[in-house]
Amino acid sequence: MIKKQLLVILATIVLSFSAFAQNFGGGDGSVDDPYLISTKEHFLAISSNLSACYIQIADIDLGDLGTLQANKAIITGDFSGTYDGNGKSISYSVKFVGNTTYSSYGLFEKVSGTIKNLRITSSSAMLTGTAGDLNVGLICGLLLSDGVITDCHVTGDINSTVNPGGGSGSDAGLIAGQSLGKIKYSSGTGNVVGVGYEDMQEVW
Repeated sequence: MIKKQLLVILATIVLSFSAFAQNFGGGDGSVDDPYLISTKEHFLAISSNLSACYIQIADIDLGDLGTLQANKAIITGDFSGTYDGNGKSISYSVKFVGNTTYSSYGLFEKVSGTIKNLRITSSSAMLTGTAGDLNVGLICGLLLSDGVITDCHVTGDINSTVNPGGGSGSDAGLIAGQSLGKIKYSSGTGNVVGVGYEDMQEVW
C-alpha cells in the first residue's frame, strides 16, 4: 500500500514537471539546462517561475501589448533567476498604469537576478501614474541591489506622466528606471520624456 502511494506521488510530480516544461521550448530551468525561450508565449510564461534560468534562442516580437492591468509590468514580481538573451532581441510596445506608490514597470518589474546578452529593439513604453515614486525602464523598472544587467543594449522610447507625490520622486531610464544594482557593458539609445518627475538624473 505504501509502495503504491509512493508511485502515485512520483507520477504526480513527473506529470506536474512535464506540464510546466511544456510552457517553454525545452530545458528544465536549471543552470546546466535552462528553459528555452523562442516565442511570445514562452517569454510571458516566465511569470510562473521567477527564479529559474532561461536562454532565448530566437528574436521575439511581443507586439503591441496595449494597456496592462493597473500596477502590472509585463513580467510582474521580482525576477531572481538568470535570463540569457543569447544576443537575440525582444521588441514591444506597451502602456502601463501606476496608481500604487513605490511600484515599478518594464519588461520585468524588478530584477534581483541577472539579465545578460539581451537586445531590446524598436520598443516603447508609456506610463501614466497617479501616485508618486514610480519607476519605468525598458528592461526593468527597478534593478535591486543584488541585480545585474550586463551586455544588454536598448533602443526605444519612454513617455511617462506621473504625480510626484512625496518621497524621492519617480525615475525613468532606457535600461532600468532606477538602479540599485550593477549595469555593466550596456547601452541605451532613444528618448526619455517625463512629466511630473522630481528628477530625471537616473536615465540608465
